[in-house]
Amino acid sequence: MDLTGKKKQVQGLLRRGVPDGEIRESLRSEGFSEEEITEIFKPKRYDMRDYYLIASIAIILCGVYMLPGLLGILIMLIGGLMLYEYRRETLRVKQEQQRNQ
Repeated sequence: MDLTGKKKQVQGLLRRGVPDGEIRESLRSEGFSEEEITEIFKPKRYDMRDYYLIASIAIILCGVYMLPGLLGILIMLIGGLMLYEYRRETLRVKQEQQRNQ
């Protein structure tokens, strides 16, 4: 069985509550190498860029609405921090794509 099929099978076993140690041992007994086993158990990285961008724009707009007070400035700063996280996530995804090529 190929790695992607085995990965889906392992995910199903983990959802059913089978301990990962038992799964690892069964994979070793089936002849999978340690590299393949770590590839199967590698967690998925989610792309959060859209959520950061939408949340930062919404927070900044709330801050603009409340601008005459100090609270509006603080809310806009929080929105700016979210934009900064969006930028960092974009750079991380680009670096990851370059590494994979």
